[in-house]
Amino acid sequence: MPDNPWRIYNFVTGAWEAPPAAPPDGPSEYWLEGWNTCMNGHPEGVTGNPYPEGSYAAWEWQDGYDAAMRD
Repeated sequence: MPDNPWRIYNFVTGAWEAPPAAPPDGPSEYWLEGWNTCMNGHPEGVTGNPYPEGSYAAWEWQDGYDAAMRD
């Protein structure tokens, strides 16, 4: 058992590791950017999701944009 009881055992590497950090409270900066883009009526030069397809930033931006569309 490790000296820190809050560690987890990684069976792949065979080592004790710190658990993943908890997600931040509230929406991410990308989510807020997507929300604001939709709510502000697509500022000049913004034609869609500015982040690479499939990236975390693109997913978050799209989630924020879609939430603003629902509201």
